[in-house]
Amino acid sequence: MTEEEKIKIESLSNRLITSINEFDFSVVNNYWSNEAFKERVSNITGTQKSVSEHIFEKDLKRTIKVGNLSIIHLINSNQGKASFLKLEHLKDHSELTLLLTFNSSFNFLKYRFQIVKGKPALCDFYQFADNL
Repeated sequence: MTEEEKIKIESLSNRLITSINEFDFSVVNNYWSNEAFKERVSNITGTQKSVSEHIFEKDLKRTIKVGNLSIIHLINSNQGKASFLKLEHLKDHSELTLLLTFNSSFNFLKYRFQIVKGKPALCDFYQFADNL
């Protein structure tokens, strides 16, 4: 990853955090890449790829979108806050880790960024809770 690509991802990371805290869905809607997400599924045969594509188009694509948007809704409906913890640049992608704080609990959220067609894109996310 070049320095210019890292700067683009850092800028998008800041916009993402701001959008989550401001109940703004535009960053997630405009920068999510289904293609980059699907490319992460590898080492499968042609038949498995066809089945994977079908499942993705029929169900998973919608589930991912709802999951992304529900994070923003969760923060704002529970007077939570998303805070930057770290942004790690790896060889071919970057990972942003956020702390989501609420009145009586907290969650961690990790977003994966890749450069897709010269532009930064969100391509995966993972949320884990403190179980309180």
